Amino acid sequence: MSKNMDVSKRKQSIIAGGLISSAGIFFAKFIGLFYAVPYNSMLGSADNLAYYGVAFNIYSYLLNICTAGFAIATLIAKYSTRGDYQTSLLIKKLSASLMTCFGFGMMVIVILFSSPLAALVMPDEGNSVKTMQMVLILISFALFFVPLLSSIRGFYQGLKHMEVYALSQVLEQVARV
Repeated sequence: MSKNMDVSKRKQSIIAGGLISSAGIFFAKFIGLFYAVPYNSMLGSADNLAYYGVAFNIYSYLLNICTAGFAIATLIAKYSTRGDYQTSLLIKKLSASLMTCFGFGMMVIVILFSSPLAALVMPDEGNSVKTMQMVLILISFALFFVPLLSSIRGFYQGLKHMEVYALSQVLEQVARV
């Protein structure tokens, strides 16, 4: 009887966690609607939108490199179900340190190579290359913070505290707006 109740509670926990996570993603995307249209009108011309689009593509590739292969949530879940909270905390510290180092390293690389990268992605010389270089430098700072946030989210997701995970997504989106 006890085993059936544990399975039942686990199923309810998975369903509740999935619903909370989905709600967080939905609210984050919904809030994103409120800044997408004004942001496009603030950028004004198609040229400015092109700068943003090119820089964001570069940023997303580099961010995937920074966070690739880190299954923090899986490791935390594995050790927390065993009751080994010391190892879970160690994984949290190591992952935060590692992600911070990767993020900082990638930020420095983008800043150092922003000039040649801007010249590579922008066909003409002059102001467009300088503008693209500045956009790359500005976007590079997000490469420092986002991997760290990813490790923190992974920690709480592994502990099955989906409320914190969903709330962080919504707060991140509010900060963007």
